[in-house]
Amino acid sequence: MSVQARANNLTGLRAQHRSQLILHQGTDPTIRAFGAMVKDELVGFSYGAPTCQQWHWVRLFQEALSAWDHPVDLEDSFAVLELHVLPHWQCHGIGEALLRSLCAVATEPWAVLTTLSPARPAHRLYQKLGFCDLAPPGHISGKSYTLMGRPLPLPPRGLPPWCR
Repeated sequence: MSVQARANNLTGLRAQHRSQLILHQGTDPTIRAFGAMVKDELVGFSYGAPTCQQWHWVRLFQEALSAWDHPVDLEDSFAVLELHVLPHWQCHGIGEALLRSLCAVATEPWAVLTTLSPARPAHRLYQKLGFCDLAPPGHISGKSYTLMGRPLPLPPRGLPPWCR
C-alpha cells in the first residue's frame, strides 16, 4: 500500500481508507494483479477485474454512457482498478508495462479505467495506449474523474485511428 500512498501523496485517513479498499478488493477471485520490482523494491503495481454493477462508479458512468449513446457496455468490460508507480520510477515505461500486462489477461472486449480530471500524466499514458474519454467527468468521493476505455487487445505501439 505504500506504493499507492507515495505515488499519490496520500496520508492519514485517506491512505488508510485506500489501503482497506485494496485489501478488500484483493479477496475477489476475479482480480488479476501485476507488480514491478527493481532489485528488491516494489516500485509499481496494477490490478483489475471484470466490472461489477455493485461498484458505485460503474453505476455513475453507465448513466453517462447511456446519455451519450456510447457503445461500451460496462457489464462486459475489464476494469483497470488501480495502477500506481513510485514517483522516482514514473516515465520509465513501468506504468505502460503494467497496463499492457493487465490488459493482456483480460478476456472482455473492452478495458475501462478512471483517472483524475483534469488531464494528468497518467491520462497521457492511457491516451498513448489508445484509451479515449468515454464520458464527461463524474464526481466520486468529492473528486472529478474521467472514464476512459478502449477495445481490447492493446495494439503493439502507437495510437489507433479512433483517437487521432
